[in-house]
Amino acid sequence: MARPTAGDVLIETLIDWGGDTIFGIPGDGINGVIEALRVRQDRIGFIQVRHEESAAFAACAYAKWTGKLGVCLATSGPGGIHLLNGLYDAKLDGQPVLAITGLQFHDLVHTFTQQDVELDKLFADVAAYNVRIMGPNHVENVVELACRTALARRGVAHVTIPVDMQSQPVEARTRTRSSAHSRIGSPLIMYAGVEGWPGSDRPCPLCRPFVRPSLPCFATRAPTSGQRPPRCRGRSSLPTAERNDPAPRKESVFRNRSQSRRA
Repeated sequence: MARPTAGDVLIETLIDWGGDTIFGIPGDGINGVIEALRVRQDRIGFIQVRHEESAAFAACAYAKWTGKLGVCLATSGPGGIHLLNGLYDAKLDGQPVLAITGLQFHDLVHTFTQQDVELDKLFADVAAYNVRIMGPNHVENVVELACRTALARRGVAHVTIPVDMQSQPVEARTRTRSSAHSRIGSPLIMYAGVEGWPGSDRPCPLCRPFVRPSLPCFATRAPTSGQRPPRCRGRSSLPTAERNDPAPRKESVFRNRSQSRRA
């Protein structure tokens, strides 16, 4: 069996986080990612649009409509630049969207070649998590954190990967010793919350790497129809979640004092 490539790991990690639909346009800068999508077309869908801007808007609308993670894909250079308009829509509306872009060959960056645009710098303002992948073994942890950040902060995450690294195999023997996996396994992020949250006594996948095993996650209630899912803050030792039944607001102390004076 062939060793998985960086593109394979990227798509598999995305599937683990509940990604089931990607909007985008194929291009020379994302050939490795497109091939990984092709061999997994029975598990994740790819919807080709007519313009990259439409891909970002579609991913944002998908996140609004389903509550899931919206994903858009674009090639290097102008393809990635065209995503910005739709990504700002996701940022300002507080929707979880992951943007995946290609990048120039790693040894041609800063050499003024065709489509030599550093997209990670361009996306610095719109994205809450914005990373350039530095090698095949860097993919898994980066994509994990990108999905987690987009869902926890309800914002935009951006991952860009050089085109030559997308088809390179991932080798365990070259992984840094301190680079630990943080895969969440099979639970999927869905509108009804993460599987296992309701009534669960274990941390949810968003905060599990940062919470002691003895501390439960407070996002234990799945929303009913028409309500937003619980939001885990992710990186806190005591994660919090938005309650679907907030406590009634107490009257101001000063208001009570003024009423007592009138009486």
